[in-house]
Parts: sequence; structure tokens; C-alpha cells
Amino acid sequence: MTRGSRRAVLSLVVVALLSGCAARRGGEVDASLPDGAMPEAVEPAQALRALATSPDPAVRGRALAGLVRSEPAASLGRWASQGTYDPDPWVQALVSQALLDREDAPGREAALDFIGRRASDGVAAAEAAHRLVDLGDPAVAEAVRAAIAPAWEAQDAWRAAPRALVSWRLGDRGASAPIEAALRSGFIRDDPAFLAALRVHGDPAWAAALREGAASMEEIADAAAFVLAGWGDRAAARELDRVLSGSDVFAARTALERVAALPAVARASAAGAASRADAVAVRRAAAALARPSAGAASRAVGLADPFAAIVVLPSVMGLDDPARRAVLADALTHPDTAVREAAAAIVQRAAVPGLDSLLDALATDPADATRAAAAGARLAVGVR
Repeated sequence: MTRGSRRAVLSLVVVALLSGCAARRGGEVDASLPDGAMPEAVEPAQALRALATSPDPAVRGRALAGLVRSEPAASLGRWASQGTYDPDPWVQALVSQALLDREDAPGREAALDFIGRRASDGVAAAEAAHRLVDLGDPAVAEAVRAAIAPAWEAQDAWRAAPRALVSWRLGDRGASAPIEAALRSGFIRDDPAFLAALRVHGDPAWAAALREGAASMEEIADAAAFVLAGWGDRAAARELDRVLSGSDVFAARTALERVAALPAVARASAAGAASRADAVAVRRAAAALARPSAGAASRAVGLADPFAAIVVLPSVMGLDDPARRAVLADALTHPDTAVREAAAAIVQRAAVPGLDSLLDALATDPADATRAAAAGARLAVGVR
């Protein structure tokens, strides 16, 4: 078994052990439509309500996020509750981010409730908490501080670590103990959002604990290199560069997903991969992340391999409106359904105008998750 395939198997085992819940995005298949059946085009809100009860978390997550973003405050509670209490962590993450995308008081209040709920997925809760702290409002930061500590204080270290990192960021020095314990054990979630937060807000004094964990748990070695490189470890930076530009395609793709979570880091770290990586999809995606442009993004989206497009699409938000719209238009007509879904989700989050006809066409897409993302996007841009 190759190093990449071994790491793939080990990573799946560790994530399953740590999450203790349903598989993340795409883990189930919704067979609600017979083979070959063509879905009917329906009004977007109606489509979202129908798909919000799908047994597939990839589908109901997109549907619930669309409802949470578009519903008036008076009816927000039903969908916010359903989404943040969902057993799947990916659904919780989508819905909590949708609550914050509303940029209103009801959305923030529901997100704070989610953050402070002990049963919430720790990584999803921490990602929402960091985003609230990023607002720079002292009152909001104090609300996060009050909500988050009780949710992790009695938990096992590996479960507590993501939320404890938020408390550490807010000045709670006692939060370092569970984080160091989790790092030392090697039982940390290899989640791009958590690793990005750890790299930016963590304490370089935790480096010894992280190295110890990586030595005992080989499958987090590359994740550790990503974090340690941000803490000034030159050997780790060289290892990250080697993985990004190497021949182990699984490792390179995984590393690029981590790097893409931090745009400034992506520009520096992806430059080598753009010229040296063996896999075409990795090279194209790295080039678009290292030197963002409409041309580089379009070349990544134009590949048949969906990986490059899915990694690059979030970065198009930094382009000007015409360039962003052109790249998203290509992605909305991509032959791979996962790319169409990812593009529609970005249109939804950013309410990108001028793509109405392409969104309308996705109303009858054969994939439920894509139809859900497109329905949310149609509501976001005012298509009824």
C-alpha cells in the first residue's frame, strides 16, 4: 500500500473515531428519484423545504442553509433549530455559517446559542465563534467568551480543543491545557478550518506537543507540518512545500485544501506547487491560489477533474465582479455535479447577480444537492 493510500485509510478511520457521527458531505445517497427521472422545476423556497428533510446530509445541509439565509427573522427559528441540532457536523457547519451570513441580530443570536451548546460539533462551533470574534466588536467578543467556555470545560481534550482555541484567543490562558493534550495525543480533527485557526491563533510554545502527536500518529504528520510552518518551523515549511509539489496526489490535494483556507498563506505556499506538482489538477489549483486571476481560476475550473475547481472557487470572491461572474458561469455549467453545486453555493453566499438563467437551468439538475444550492442562490439574487 502506498503512503498516500495508507494515509487515506488511516485518516478516514481517525475522522470516524473522532466525529462519532454520520459521514461528512456526500456520505449518503438520496435515492428519492427513480433512475432516469427528471425533477420538476419548482419555486425555490418550495424546493428548499422539500429537500430539507432529505436523508442525505449533503442535500439537507444545502437546503437548510438556503432557508436560514432567506427566511425572515420571524420564521428563522424553525430552520435554525433543525440545522444546528442536525446530527451531521457538515450540516451544522453550513447552517451556522448561514446564520452569520445574514448579518443581523437574530442570526448572531442563533449562532451564539449553537456555539454554547455542548452537543454542537466542536469544529463547526469554533469556526462560527472565530468569525464572530473577527467582527472586532468587543460586545460580541464578550458574548462569545461567555458562551463558549462552559461548552468545552468538562469535555475530553480532543473534543474540547477547537472551542478551547477560541477561549485562548480571547485571553483565557487556562485553555491551553486541553489544546496541548489534544495535540500531544495526535487525536485532532484534520479539518482545514480548525487547522487554519490553530496556525493563526495558536501558541508556538505548543510545537513540542504537536510534534509528539505527529510522531505517534503518522496520518496527522502533514497537518502538523502545515501548522508548524506557520509557527516559524523551517523544517516543517520545507516539508509542506515537498508535499504540495510532490508525486503523492492524495497528500498534495489534502495539503492544498488546508492551504486554501488561508488566502495569504496560499499565495506563498502554493507557488512551488504551481510549477512542480505532478498532478495537473494540483498545479492548476495552486497557480490560481498563488496568483489569483480570472484566467488562472478559469483554467482550474475548465479541467474535467473537479478537485481544482472546488478548491479554487471560494477564492474567486477576491476578483472583480465581471471576472468573478465569468468564472462562476463556467462552473455552473461544469459537467461534474459537485462543481455546479459548489458554484451555486458561492453565488448564494455572495448574492452574485447576472447568472439567473444558469441558476434557472439548475432547477432541474439531476443531483438533489445541486438543486438545493441553486434554489438558495436563486432566492439570494431575487429569482422567485
